Amino acid sequence: DNISNIYNKFKNDFENNNELKSVYKTIERPMTAILAKMEITGIKVNIRRLFELSNEFQDYIDNLTQEIYKLAGMEFNIASPKQLSEVLFEKMKISPIKKSSKSGNFSTSLEVLEELAGKGCEICQKILAWRHYSKLKNTYTDVLPKMVDKNDRIHTIYSNTYVITGRLSSSNPNLQNIPIKTDDGSKIRSAFIAKDGYKLISADYKQAELRIMANLHNVKKLKEFFLAGKDIHTTTASNVFKIDEKDVSSSMRSIAKAISFSIIYGTTAYGLAKRINSTNEEAKEYLKNYFETYPEIKNYIDYIKDFVKKNNYVKTMFGRKINIDIASAKPIMKGNLERLAINAPIQGTAADIIKKAMITLDEKLKNYRSKIILQIHDELVLECPDSEIEEVSQLLKESMENVVNWDVKMSVDLEIGNNLEEV
Repeated sequence: DNISNIYNKFKNDFENNNELKSVYKTIERPMTAILAKMEITGIKVNIRRLFELSNEFQDYIDNLTQEIYKLAGMEFNIASPKQLSEVLFEKMKISPIKKSSKSGNFSTSLEVLEELAGKGCEICQKILAWRHYSKLKNTYTDVLPKMVDKNDRIHTIYSNTYVITGRLSSSNPNLQNIPIKTDDGSKIRSAFIAKDGYKLISADYKQAELRIMANLHNVKKLKEFFLAGKDIHTTTASNVFKIDEKDVSSSMRSIAKAISFSIIYGTTAYGLAKRINSTNEEAKEYLKNYFETYPEIKNYIDYIKDFVKKNNYVKTMFGRKINIDIASAKPIMKGNLERLAINAPIQGTAADIIKKAMITLDEKLKNYRSKIILQIHDELVLECPDSEIEEVSQLLKESMENVVNWDVKMSVDLEIGNNLEEV
């Protein structure tokens, strides 16, 4: 009885809310079957390649271990935070940065080691490298071969309810966070392959969140730059640093890129300064110039902060409701929740857009042998027979670019290759 009462109550609430009903019927319900197909299909893995990498990483770990012992003047368990803390801060007398709130020992967190390594501390540099290889080995190269089926395919589990913004999450194993930025991460990606006679095709939205911001909040200059085909980060840098575009250096472009993404995540001047390694004063100046260029973004941030305080939720463009209980949060959490509220409608809209693209594409692929096998946030990966590559590439591009009819189009980069590293 209780269950049916609850069901009826929710059903009535739901039937009276057209936006939520639409999200459920046009996005979430059709996604269920698509995710099931992706999980059942899985992705092929080159096990021999993973074994080779495990041995390669183990050699690095062994060499680093000896170098760390030599610098410390003793052997100890590098994986033990307590022993590491004693060696670094008591025996070697390195100036500690902060205490760990749990143990009361001096902290050996990633942040602390990175800060010390940045100041030239050699043993900290080696410990970071040791942790890097140990993590790759323990998370990927040793574990993945144990997870394959008889066809050497791995089947991740997708959830469309785990992340509040509606983004998909992947677990067991998590195939959405195979490292991209490092060469060693690339080696692991090269072990995810297409089966014989097939290729992988990847389509990745270009600057999805900035395009969404430009369209949804009518950011005039941002729209103008996109429509003129400019490199957004270079143009932003020329405005932030008040110089000609031709004088923008690659480090200035990187700073402009960091500012754009920090703003999408609702950061403060202090947070930005830490991220781009500048003083608070410089970061304030950059933000001021950024908001002068894109005043509509500043208006959006102020509007959202106000909206979430009054309503305890925010919404995506399609009406997905993202509950953020800011009213009953502790003061210390309010800043984090505000930042979440600024980002959630943008990230959530991006998530809805790629889901809608997957639904359209799935329908178009009915008479093909190609299959969607991975979704990595703004990117879709298909496994496609050689004979279908040309047609399916076109279908993939159209499905992803035409979800929304905007002034500034959603645009994708398409890559074809034999493994995940190549795409």
